[in-house]
Amino acid sequence: MMHRTIALAVLAYFQVTAVNAQAAAAGRPSKYECPKDHGLKYTTPPPNVVTFELKCGQGTTAKRIDNTPKNSQKECAQHCADHPQCQSADYNWSSKNCARFSEYIPTIAMAGVNTWFPTEERNKQEPPPPPQPAREGGNCPRAPLSIVEHMADAASFATDGVTCPGDDGKVFISASGNYMKNRCQHEFDSPAPLAVTPMSTLTECYNFCSDTPGCKSASWEAGNPSWLCRLYTEGEENMRKCSMNIHGAAHMIEPPTIEAADDEVVLCSTECPHAHGQTFDTPSGERFRMSCCKRHGVKTFAQEHMPSLKACMTACGTVPACQSVDWHQSTGMCYFGKHSGEPNINVSGWSAAYSIGCAGACKKEGGCCGGAKGHDEL
Repeated sequence: MMHRTIALAVLAYFQVTAVNAQAAAAGRPSKYECPKDHGLKYTTPPPNVVTFELKCGQGTTAKRIDNTPKNSQKECAQHCADHPQCQSADYNWSSKNCARFSEYIPTIAMAGVNTWFPTEERNKQEPPPPPQPAREGGNCPRAPLSIVEHMADAASFATDGVTCPGDDGKVFISASGNYMKNRCQHEFDSPAPLAVTPMSTLTECYNFCSDTPGCKSASWEAGNPSWLCRLYTEGEENMRKCSMNIHGAAHMIEPPTIEAADDEVVLCSTECPHAHGQTFDTPSGERFRMSCCKRHGVKTFAQEHMPSLKACMTACGTVPACQSVDWHQSTGMCYFGKHSGEPNINVSGWSAAYSIGCAGACKKEGGCCGGAKGHDEL
């Protein structure tokens, strides 16, 4: 009797839950349209459950994550829910683009844009830590200092796009690699702009200038009714300060420079670390490119003890099928492979090389591999 009572209670719970879900779904449109659905809420399905409120004719000036084409406003909401750091999403009904943003800040009036805004701020997940550099042995070349400029100095470079007034005076790096100095509350004194077109953000306007031949500067006017992006052929000399805080402007600048230490270069070396990146021509006419602290790691067809990387490459050059070698310094073992390309495994104590063709092949008169020596002549 008790089992039957429990079963009936469980069945009643699921029936009530199903009725509630149907009632909620009944009041929710299958397709969200503005302005008639302004203020309606939409909860995305598992596993990324987020409740959004639709705000018609509104957008945000938050830092952008990305901008992706989507077929509907509903797809845009799901697109935001799928990113753990997305705090809102703007859907441009004319371009069908869904822009995701990483800051939970109030929306503003914005023509042609509708915002999906979470009813509460989402918990941001910290990005994974950067990978640790490979341990370097004594025969490894010095690792190059890689500088991602927009991350190297947050005080000088605008990160994740550019906004005003927060990024006033910062350098913006466009998608095509141009450097532009951003100035808020500035405009250009030019009677004939190169182009004038509506743009939804300051970042889009600057990228548009970067991709337009002849453009040296750009200005953007936020707010209804214009949102106009103006491109100019003049530079900083025509920039002037204005009283309106809706303006942002930028001009092209020369790429910034850094101090860099010189590398020690030993010409024609076949010993690591100095052989890294250099080429070696074998007596048989095969040219190899060398890498230190790397190995190909591909399946080998032969292996043999060799006194040096140079001897290892020379032996490979006499075998038509051989395209790559891995040489282990401590054991002197040379591994012969067929990999045409850079070695991908970072490991200290190893050297690698691969064939890049016949020595002299790029000369005007051409060249070919010939005069192959027998293995006993190495």
